[in-house]
Amino acid sequence: MLSRKTRMALIKAGVALTISFGSVGAYSFRTYADVINTNTGTLTVKASSIWTYSAPDWNARTRTYASGTVFEVTEKHSVEGRYMYKLSSGLYITANEAYVTFAPKAQTAPVEQPVPEAPAPVAADTRKTTANLNMRTGPGTTFAIITTIPKDSSVKVESESEGWAKVSYSGKSGYVSTAYLIKTEAAPAPAPVPVPTPQPEPVPEPAPVPAPEISTFERKTTVNLNLRSGPGTAYGIIVTIPKDASVTAEAESNGWVKVTYSGKTGYVAAQYLTQPITAVPVPVPEPAPAPEPEPVTDPVTEVPEAPASDDWRSTTANLNLRSGEGTSFPIIKVIPSGTLLNVEAISGTWAKVTYSGSTGYVATAYLVVSEAPATGEDIVEYAKKFLGVPYVWAGNTPESGFDCSGFTRYVFANFGISLPRISRDQARTGTAVTQEQRKPGDLLYFGSNGYVDHVGIYAGDNQVIHASSTNKMVVISNLQYYTATYMGARRLLNP
Repeated sequence: MLSRKTRMALIKAGVALTISFGSVGAYSFRTYADVINTNTGTLTVKASSIWTYSAPDWNARTRTYASGTVFEVTEKHSVEGRYMYKLSSGLYITANEAYVTFAPKAQTAPVEQPVPEAPAPVAADTRKTTANLNMRTGPGTTFAIITTIPKDSSVKVESESEGWAKVSYSGKSGYVSTAYLIKTEAAPAPAPVPVPTPQPEPVPEPAPVPAPEISTFERKTTVNLNLRSGPGTAYGIIVTIPKDASVTAEAESNGWVKVTYSGKTGYVAAQYLTQPITAVPVPVPEPAPAPEPEPVTDPVTEVPEAPASDDWRSTTANLNLRSGEGTSFPIIKVIPSGTLLNVEAISGTWAKVTYSGSTGYVATAYLVVSEAPATGEDIVEYAKKFLGVPYVWAGNTPESGFDCSGFTRYVFANFGISLPRISRDQARTGTAVTQEQRKPGDLLYFGSNGYVDHVGIYAGDNQVIHASSTNKMVVISNLQYYTATYMGARRLLNP
């Protein structure tokens, strides 16, 4: 039997003993997190969604809760250098103020081990950065960047709290992650991700965004960037790619890009790469233009005016849309091959059509009869066939699974509508519509800080059908849970 003095020493060290007297009289130990205080209060979720944990252990995830969920807090714990609240339900949740709000209840007696929530002053010391490090206006990655402090720079630390230090550098004062600071006498640490962004516990809805299937793109690094063996900071570093180096991007998802550099293939953070350059189609002359019709004084007014008809045709080549019936008239724009057009009127060998808001004339020799376009309801019904298909990073088919942009691309392709592979590129297609103008079949896109990272299809009744990384499958969700990340809608069907 352990003495009372020994047991008390172990408890103070954050270790609880469970003594079991079996046939062999063995002792078993289990490690607990330190209880910082027992201040009770009310916690409200600020993030779009956030994990809870079955134990004070960052690996013991149980389920997520949406923004606005309220819990009762009973204790605060320190777990591996970060803080957790224990809830009255027995679950645990992060205490990071970027994702939750805590309102303490009035206390009738002081706690034994109070720990202030504000950064605790520490004796001023000087430390060095181990990477190019962002100085921010507050203690968290959601705060704005003041400046980037170069690697191996000396900074003066004024205070430190919950993984963030208030520092002074080059006349500026702000906050940096303590994970990338070392005492001046300490040996340099291995180079981390250039701009440290500790992964938050919440799991926001934005889903992966893979890159084009057919072609790759050349992109450049904007900082010294770690090439990792997997899409996340938990994976090992293969090599550090220098700033301004060219890499070949093969696929992109959930903020990570699969690239090849100097013969090595791995993953890098997308936010530290330049955007790929997209080639713009070059206008081409009419292929083998048809003979010119007889000159007329007013070619436009002599073409019978008619409303949109049931005559639908597709272009068989990149086709010039002209201001009149003949190759002598100016080109308004170039219509890509395979585009579905509604023919409003025919005059000789020229057809009057409207494309992308412009009305003009094209040669009928390069049009073929096609079926009428699908309706938005048709698109939604087809999309529903894939409910329950597993979510798979960079997935493109029902057999292999879908990610968000792979799902929308697959569905619209069934109706002859070709979409780019990346969600932010899909968000530039079609015609923008307001929230009030949305119709079933419209493409919806989501993100934050102007960066698109998720897409889905509007299903009507304020719902979206999408491949959800959180739900691990294709689901229909209510848009009320995505108000914080909703960015807009695009109409891909002809009006």
